[in-house]
Amino acid sequence: MSKSRDIIDFLAQRPAVRRDLQDAMSGALSEFLSKHGAFIPAAPYGEIQKELPENYRFEAVEARLERDRAHFEAFFEELKAHFYSEALNAVPENAPEHDPQAVYWKNGYFSRADARALYAIAAVHNPGRWVEVGVGHSTRFLRKAIEEHGLQTRITSIDPAPRAEIEGKTDEHIEQNLLDVPLDAFAALEAGDVFFLDGSHVMLQGTDVTHALLNVFPVLKPGVLVHVHDIYLPFEYPAAIRVKQFNEQHALAAMLQFSDHWDVLLPVHFMRRTGMIEYGGGSFWMRKTA
Repeated sequence: MSKSRDIIDFLAQRPAVRRDLQDAMSGALSEFLSKHGAFIPAAPYGEIQKELPENYRFEAVEARLERDRAHFEAFFEELKAHFYSEALNAVPENAPEHDPQAVYWKNGYFSRADARALYAIAAVHNPGRWVEVGVGHSTRFLRKAIEEHGLQTRITSIDPAPRAEIEGKTDEHIEQNLLDVPLDAFAALEAGDVFFLDGSHVMLQGTDVTHALLNVFPVLKPGVLVHVHDIYLPFEYPAAIRVKQFNEQHALAAMLQFSDHWDVLLPVHFMRRTGMIEYGGGSFWMRKTA
């Protein structure tokens, strides 16, 4: 397995080599790599995919976000005191040796602005239920908010393989793929509750992203808050992300442009790039309206 991993890592960092291999070899290579967490599409995408400049942005998506600017300016105003709170300013940069489940900033998964936004939203809105797909450091920050503010929020975590130890941090841990969880679990969420998605970031047949956008989102009630992670809209994915072939934000952008059923509440990356908040991140918060 280590040799397979080395090959995959090599190809992930060399898109030109990956394209040449796809053009030259049969679908067997794609099948092999997909089984081990890599993805090469069936099409010879060296011919159809153009390298985009850094900071490329989608103008129509930017216009859609600007349409909701009043919403997220007002929403952030409610959060500001907790977003910049002393409780978060005291969080250490590195993992404390004495507490393996402590929150800290340099965790490699959930960045500073994202954690601050999560903490503030929990503290201000006190959701009754918080269902998260993809757990770990975000769960730890959520538990911190619950404990420090005496919240009644109940956490249901869905993840067969958490990226960080969360024992004692969640009320219910469902060690299953999102696709195996009945839709009733999401239809039961009420206005003010949270559906928090931080999964594979890839929309393909049988992935969590496809299931979430096409099956889970439609059954959510109006008023439910929805989070999607690693969203850089209206900008294209940064180079470090593009090699992973994430495409979740493209589907999300299409959904937002042609639907009036969502208010954008906190597009963290966009707000940072436009000087509205300090710190960077990739959290994207919305509210379902219909």
